[in-house]
Amino acid sequence: MYKYLALFFILVLISCSGKKVEEYYQEAQTALSVDKYSEAIAIFEEMINKYPESEKSLLAVLEIAKIYHLGLIKEINSTTSLQKAVYYYIKANNMFPETDKGRNALFLAAFIEANDLKDFVAAKKTFQQFIEKYPKSEMVESAKIEMQNLGKSPEELLKGIQK
Repeated sequence: MYKYLALFFILVLISCSGKKVEEYYQEAQTALSVDKYSEAIAIFEEMINKYPESEKSLLAVLEIAKIYHLGLIKEINSTTSLQKAVYYYIKANNMFPETDKGRNALFLAAFIEANDLKDFVAAKKTFQQFIEKYPKSEMVESAKIEMQNLGKSPEELLKGIQK
């Protein structure tokens, strides 16, 4: 009897000792508020790994993507930062493909590939994936226009508008 009671208390203690998703999220937000971006990313990553299906994990992945998209980690160069942003936007889409934020994240990944990284092959593939995965999205037309204009200079775009 005492053996089972002791086991029960141990299990209760173990289950109570872990941080809840909200605690992780708040801790990361606090780190962000004082510009500790690398620390916030580490906290968000731990939270995502522990609670991968939580809606807060989607918000965390998007926060990480935004940090990299804005180039807030000064220790890495712009290209690497943008590549990491693309990775996290795609991760958000993979984790939550049926949510508006998940859908928009895939579009953002393609947009960064096209307009910031100038990786037109990857951008075309990602835009195509977006169009195939979300044919009824209001952003499909934008994705098609982006694909048509991949690699065009501002002058070429103006000539196309003038015609």
